Amino acid sequence: MVDFKTKIYHAEQDQIIGAEITVYSEEGDNIGSIQVTSKKDYDDLKAQLDNLDETYVPISRLEYELGRVNVNAQTLDGRSSTDFALAKHSHYDEFPPKNHSSQDNVYGLANTSKYGHAKIINNLNRNIYADGEALSAKQGYDLQQNITKLLNDMGSWYYEKVGNYGHLWAHPILRLVYFTYFRENYPISKSVVLHNGYIPKQFRFTGLLKFVPSTQYDILGVNSEGNISLRTSRTKTKTEDLRGWWIWRY
Repeated sequence: MVDFKTKIYHAEQDQIIGAEITVYSEEGDNIGSIQVTSKKDYDDLKAQLDNLDETYVPISRLEYELGRVNVNAQTLDGRSSTDFALAKHSHYDEFPPKNHSSQDNVYGLANTSKYGHAKIINNLNRNIYADGEALSAKQGYDLQQNITKLLNDMGSWYYEKVGNYGHLWAHPILRLVYFTYFRENYPISKSVVLHNGYIPKQFRFTGLLKFVPSTQYDILGVNSEGNISLRTSRTKTKTEDLRGWWIWRY
């Protein structure tokens, strides 16, 4: 039930000129107030008050009615109630907890095509591949140490100065040669063999290596006989530095 208080205002000769109606809930809460200044306002107010008990639901009544509601979920997000809306149900099989490391492979293994869970391997002795296994960060250190040791075990580069213009580095295990050539102020006027048998015999290769210097007309070449030659299309003498470098296996 609701309650209300009315203040009526009079003019001379007790003529009613207006009224103020304050409406309260049954708990004593102020629902609102209404000003009445004409007969039409009075008639409208009376109609509202006659219907107020039916349109206003007290909070206690609302709580009572809500307590009687029986929720029966048929589908949620396209899934049936049997998936996750049953009493005493568990999400463990479908939704693992935040901390779910396990000895078992029950949470989906990572592989080369799918994301998933992986177990860390802390050694480099495996010779087979298995889904869900990954090298730990420690293996980066181990690999670096192994590579460094391997390079150290392979020995150092051998160096030799060749004539006045060449420098040669050779690796006895890799069988690799790095050779540089530098000659200052050479008069470029024709094709010519600069040096015969210049490359040491034990480091020579099969075939011909060419190097194109900074100008488009000049080519420095090294052949399997160890000779270094210059090939040019120039017709006038011009002094220029000759530079070249080559890498080959011997």
